[in-house]
Amino acid sequence: LDITSATVDFDVLTALDDPFYVFASYGTLGGSAFADVLDLPPGYEIDYDFQNENLIALAGWLAANPGASVAGGPAFLRKVSGGTLTRLEDAIRRARACPAEAFPEPLKMTFTREAPVSGEKVEELRAACKKIADELKIEACFLVSRAAAADIVRCRPSTVEGVMEAGGLMRWQAERILPAVRAVLG
Repeated sequence: LDITSATVDFDVLTALDDPFYVFASYGTLGGSAFADVLDLPPGYEIDYDFQNENLIALAGWLAANPGASVAGGPAFLRKVSGGTLTRLEDAIRRARACPAEAFPEPLKMTFTREAPVSGEKVEELRAACKKIADELKIEACFLVSRAAAADIVRCRPSTVEGVMEAGGLMRWQAERILPAVRAVLG
């Protein structure tokens, strides 16, 4: 494959996210680099003997430079220094040495069902809070949101601190609505 006077133009249509993309193979290579490289994607470089396999690849910096210090890599990595650089390079070495079957499994999210909330009680509490908000000449949503009212009904707090925790409210809000909470929730 003679690339002495060849031009390679990368027209990337979607974001690149693989560590490398092989785009040519050869028996013998004529020339050491393409004469022109157009639109090289940021963070990638051309490796003319990728993995010592007579392959030409568009490779992310770490894939093209296995074992190299990240300090000589892309600009964003050159800003890493000192202990952070040491820890980063150590993490990269350990990850490369780790067989794929030893990789940790992704965390599986589990969701617990919350106790059902009486929509009637939530609306009753919101109506009582609206009266308090009107007296304070503020919007009711600044006193207690619909979500906070639902959480308060679900948790059934009886103290200022309980209202603050259940609804995520500040003390001034909890102090003002506590009488309404007690009246609605009994």
